[in-house]
Amino acid sequence: MAVLNRRNLQTGASAMLLLSGCVRSAKTIGGDWSLTGTNGAKIDHDPWDRLLAHYAKPGADGINRFADGAVTPASRSALKAYLAALQRI
Repeated sequence: MAVLNRRNLQTGASAMLLLSGCVRSAKTIGGDWSLTGTNGAKIDHDPWDRLLAHYAKPGADGINRFADGAVTPASRSALKAYLAALQRI
């Protein structure tokens, strides 16, 4: 099992930001893919939304930045639980 350190969190956060853009695009193409997995399981993205709302902020240059150094242990645990839930789908 991978250790949840700053580098892994940055990589995971970057990947999830990219994927969240894909989910929104897929939603407009046809069907609401953000709510169910391929097996029909309900997917709850609220933990991810809360993490982004708290730590992702737009910079003066218009690029969103994720304040990974400010992530609390509780937020790390919530992210870890969210990713584990996604892996079970």
